[in-house]
Formats: sequence, C-alpha cells, structure tokens
Amino acid sequence: MSGAYALLGHPIEHSLSPKLHDAINKITQTDNTYVALDILPENLESEVKNIIATGIKGFNLTMPHKQIIIPFLESLDSISKRTGAVNTVKVINDKLYGFNTDVNGFSEAVKKETNRDFKNETIVILGAGGAARAIAVACLEGKCKKLSICNRTSNKADALVEFLLSSNPGVSRNTVVACDINNARISTADIIINCTSLGMSPNSNDEMPLPIDTFLHEGQLVCDLIYNPSETKLLKFARDKKAVVMNGFPMLFWQAIFAWQIWNEREINETEIDKIKKLLKGQII
Repeated sequence: MSGAYALLGHPIEHSLSPKLHDAINKITQTDNTYVALDILPENLESEVKNIIATGIKGFNLTMPHKQIIIPFLESLDSISKRTGAVNTVKVINDKLYGFNTDVNGFSEAVKKETNRDFKNETIVILGAGGAARAIAVACLEGKCKKLSICNRTSNKADALVEFLLSSNPGVSRNTVVACDINNARISTADIIINCTSLGMSPNSNDEMPLPIDTFLHEGQLVCDLIYNPSETKLLKFARDKKAVVMNGFPMLFWQAIFAWQIWNEREINETEIDKIKKLLKGQII
C-alpha cells in the first residue's frame, strides 16, 4: 500500500523523521514518500485541507500541533484521548483519524534499550508540556508506583496532574503529583525523564533541567527526549554519576515504526527492524 505521508510541525528543519521513514520504506520495500512540512499553528487547518486534496494518506505531528489538530479529527484512539495529544493521523475518504504512538514508542524504547519497565518504579518527569503528557501516560500504563510532574511553573504541573487524573480512570492522587524542582526528590527516584527542550540544538547545549548539585547515582535511569545533540549535558552528567542513560532517538524510532504500521496495516517484523537499524547506523543513530 504505497502513498504520500508527511510530518507537520514548526520549526521542522532539524527533524530526523524523513530519513527514518525513508529507511523504513526501503527495508519494507514500500513505495511511500515522506516529507517534512513547516506549518505555522495559525495555518494548520487550511494547510491540512490543502494536503488532503493532494491525496495524502497520513501524517505525523510534532510541536506545536499535537493538540491543535484535535478539533479537525473525526475520532481519536484511546491513547490519544488519555494523553490529549495526537502525533499520527490516518486519512480515510478525506476524513482524519487520530492516533498517539508516542506512548507505546517510549515504553518500547525503554524496554529495548535498557531492559527495564515502569512497574513499581518511582518516576520524576521534568516538564509539563505536550511531550510530558505521553510520557506520563506511558508510566501510568506501566503501573509505576509514584509519578511526580516537575515544572518551573507550578500551575502547568498542577494542570497536567488534573488532566491525567480525569482522563486515566483508576489513577489516584497518591500515584501522580505535581512538584517543583526543590521538592522533586531526584535522588530517590528510580527513573528521571527530561521532557523539556533545555539542552537541545541549536540552542545552548550547556543547559540542564536539573541543578548542577543534584545527586544522581548508579542504578537510576535518566532519559532525555532530546536526540540532537545525541548526548545532552544532562545525559553526560548522569553518565558520569554511573546512571543508565537513554536519549530521545529510540523513542523517535519506535513511534515511527508504530505510525508506519497504522498507515500500512501490517507489522514490521524483527528481521526488518534489525535491517532498518543497520541501515540507519552511521547516519543518524
């Protein structure tokens, strides 16, 4: 099932998604095309109508469109409803259907890269924006013991906690809480996940979302959703403290795999996964 696909975002020029999807399409021998389109938020509705008219079969969404797109969709899958964000759209008969592959993408990345999961873990998320929504739902789905949303502005952390409680039945106020950087209890967390843009290129790579005197240690897992640069100051700091580290590329990889499967209505097998990784090695991994 060949077709045209795209990534919509702003800014978009540094995205690795086109190279990633090109590799997926090559290994799966699929005659798909995939391009990145820089679209301003105020133009999203009109531009989506334009690309639907070209016959596009689906598209991904990145910042700042993951929530803006929702009013234009025919329906949302269950994970999109629980995150309040959509990163994958399938076009069927000119109607748009929303999915979220970030949640499963992050869970699969952690499982494959670190051989860990979230069950009974104490987790701190840094940031309360769109990316934090998907990561929080992944942690809650994985049955974490405690989830702290840590943000510089407390009202955003509070709002995300309230949203998670309302959209994820069965999650209690004892499980998910808001906090600031001074009471985040970083040293006792099993997993720390940076969902902010601090340390991302082309901005200052010398920035870090944690104070330099933060106590990190062996046995902790520190994830940074940033993949450019491949090692942020946070990850270098954590690695020097003997923590296990993971950057954002594995999540990007797996959310792309899951999006491709939604569009093409077939699974990518393990042999193909290995070939895709080998093809990307030396390019963007």
